[in-house]
Amino acid sequence: MADPALDQPQLEEYDDMDGEVRYPHTNGELHFAADRDSDLYDLRWHWHRRAYARSIRIRIDAPIYTSSGISSEQLDDVLPLAVQFYPGYQETIYGVEGVIVSKRIFAPLDSYYDRSLLWMMEAQAEGDRLIQIRVEIDWGEPLEQRMVDGLLVAQKDPGEAKGAHGQRNAESTRVFGAAEGRPDLVEFPTDSQAHLVYHVLVAGQVDLPLILTLSDVGEQVAWNGFLVQRDISRAFKRSRNSWHDITHRGRLWSPDVGANQAVQQAKIGAVQSLARFRSGYAPADRSIEAVPGLVDLFDTFAPVHSRAMLDTLRRVAERTGGALPHQLPVLPRGPINAPEDGIPFAAAAYLETLHNHLQRLPDREWLATHQQALTTTANELLAFFQAPKGSSAPENPATCATYAARRALTAASALARQLNQTEDATAWAGAAVQTGNNEKTSTSIQPSTADSSVWNLIGITTDEGELTIHGEWPSHWDWWALLQLPFRAQEEDDTVSLLWDGEMLHATRPVTFDGPITVQNQVQAFGSDEHSFDLRFRLGSELFIPTFLSEP
Repeated sequence: MADPALDQPQLEEYDDMDGEVRYPHTNGELHFAADRDSDLYDLRWHWHRRAYARSIRIRIDAPIYTSSGISSEQLDDVLPLAVQFYPGYQETIYGVEGVIVSKRIFAPLDSYYDRSLLWMMEAQAEGDRLIQIRVEIDWGEPLEQRMVDGLLVAQKDPGEAKGAHGQRNAESTRVFGAAEGRPDLVEFPTDSQAHLVYHVLVAGQVDLPLILTLSDVGEQVAWNGFLVQRDISRAFKRSRNSWHDITHRGRLWSPDVGANQAVQQAKIGAVQSLARFRSGYAPADRSIEAVPGLVDLFDTFAPVHSRAMLDTLRRVAERTGGALPHQLPVLPRGPINAPEDGIPFAAAAYLETLHNHLQRLPDREWLATHQQALTTTANELLAFFQAPKGSSAPENPATCATYAARRALTAASALARQLNQTEDATAWAGAAVQTGNNEKTSTSIQPSTADSSVWNLIGITTDEGELTIHGEWPSHWDWWALLQLPFRAQEEDDTVSLLWDGEMLHATRPVTFDGPITVQNQVQAFGSDEHSFDLRFRLGSELFIPTFLSEP
């Protein structure tokens, strides 16, 4: 049977891994890849997609310390043994007789300065051992490099030095170094490369943190970011707590281990597919068609990101008069190309997703901020269909612009009614009927576009924040639990937890269900720790012990 522990890291033997494979990481601000050594490759900043570093490789040795100093010839190879992958970071474990070193690389999430990369290394030794850390940096382009107070500052096209500390603005700035301590050796082989060597005496257990911060405005910002992240343990803890919330809110437990893992990986994938551009939060590829699927997923664990994306669409719609583009802009005033034949699809991506989100988490005050964008987008659709068309050839109803426009106008009509725009609601509903050849239109929430969405797996629909459980889970699931699903509002405490024990649905809030149901003061999982997995559920004063399916 596959391991049902969702918090268990993926463990790989180092020698079984391909050294050429790269593993992507992102925190919404930065994107990079790492290899099995947890070394960095192709560091990019989402908003301008320019490489900030081609590679940063960190090598670990254990030189012999003699009465004459550090030996340059006698080195104990610290060999990589295994690699562990966690949500948000990866870790390579090295070892040699008497020494164990772990090297973690991560882009901090929800820290005080997310435009940074952190290496959190820990060394344990029997007795006193010397560790040598060799850092080889390839920026990928010529930069002006200099050492300032033990830190490497690399800038592209820096201006004149200003202020008491002689800091300079530049097109781009990188600050790299150890949180504590200076390198013992610094070399600049070329304008695009830097080599730094650190030595650390390990007696018991010692932390060896390295930090890289970025800025596109000047040196001062990068320095401030570095200082904020100097307490790397705090940054790591904040990042882990954020990832804990991501994986535990909207968590599915069922007898099907594969389904549980698919739901978790879909949530992690949603976070990795979200980027913050200067224009706001959007899918990393800036495709408006990716918004509905991401909102469906974020609504199950972090609806604040759903609203951030929808707010980006709102601002673009306000700026363009309702003509939304297929590709969202990077900059607030950046160029926008909205081809006429794509208008219905983009409008459906915005209006239908906005309606679905507000069915799950109603908020009239927030909806009012979308009133202008709603009106202009719906009216743009009306103008699109009133304009003469050059061809009357039949279209595939599942993909044609008419079908997309009907869905968008139906959603717009429902939203207008919530805003008491009765004339607009009537006009848009009528137009939706006309575009659908007088077919009956529906304002009910559409099925989720995400394959691994709990809305589909269990059969959950919402109407004005009220949950209905339709009992559409697989017939071989004799139990399931859905924990901390956001309910009616965005606040962390506004959640509902559900558990079906095969006979009764247990819920922490009233929901609609065509079957026996009881409201509990708690539906809580425990015993799901990665190191001692023994899953149990507390149902008020009762205990439910689940079982998992064996692999065929």
